[in-house]
Amino acid sequence: MSKLFTENPPKIYLKDSDKVRLADWRVRIVREKFPREPCDNEDLVFEKAESKDSIPKDALYVWKFDGPETSWGHEPFWFFTTAKRCKKMVSDDPSYWTEEKLKEFAEIEHRLYDDWWRGHVYGYVVEHWDEKRREWMTTSSLWGMYGAEELMLHLAEETDGVSIPICVDEEAMNHEFKNVEFQCNQFA
Repeated sequence: MSKLFTENPPKIYLKDSDKVRLADWRVRIVREKFPREPCDNEDLVFEKAESKDSIPKDALYVWKFDGPETSWGHEPFWFFTTAKRCKKMVSDDPSYWTEEKLKEFAEIEHRLYDDWWRGHVYGYVVEHWDEKRREWMTTSSLWGMYGAEELMLHLAEETDGVSIPICVDEEAMNHEFKNVEFQCNQFA
């Protein structure tokens, strides 16, 4: 595990704070404005259905996703998986697909969809200060991470123990990341 977690627990700053403004390097966490649904980014065990009536009769496991209340009042999604899809995506060993394993996959995919629904899909940009140009220059970036935990794990690999300021673009994101030190250090 990276030294970022074990020796230097990360702190999150606003991008215009003195700690960040006076640094030579920074990592800027950015919210994705129009994140794609998790199923667009990776192969998931569950398929989405608009209504419970459209779920096939041979479904192995079904769960309902109720997103947070929104002003546009979207109906809940239904998710289901079948033996054929489980075999294709993960394993064709029938003994692998216990009720507990299906619940585990449902919890993982529920968390992905919850982050997507709430707008907790992030990217980060590693930048250095170019004194000649008097501006921040991007050296690397990574996008499409669902939730703070995934972002910080990737960030730990990227920085490989180098302690550089981590910042967010806006005050609302600062509030979202207020528990990020705890979230990160539970992986240490």
